[in-house]
Amino acid sequence: MRKLIPWVLALSAGACVGAPIQETPTPIARGPWLQAVTSTSIIVCFRTKDPIKGCIEFGPTEELGQRAEGPEGTKHEIRLEGLKPQTRYSYTAHGMAGTFVTAPDPTGAGGLVAAR
Repeated sequence: MRKLIPWVLALSAGACVGAPIQETPTPIARGPWLQAVTSTSIIVCFRTKDPIKGCIEFGPTEELGQRAEGPEGTKHEIRLEGLKPQTRYSYTAHGMAGTFVTAPDPTGAGGLVAAR
């Protein structure tokens, strides 16, 4: 039973699909927070206690379906690109979930930008 506990903890820490499961979970120490919102991209930032490869799963539904990765480290800034203007997206960053809305198309009508 003792050998199973690290694997269960790693799964609950939100390891990326397709990424190797870490034997020792490394939870997010700070964040996530969002910055540089445009009509087609956003940057998701977070900090971890120990160096890990940053990974964000995201999509326009709760099923997500897309993934972006960053280099290994403790300070993560992962750019999500190819997004649709003024669209709500869900995301997870190593088990921490949130939503955001992209900015309106700069050539179209105005609208509100919201993040949570």
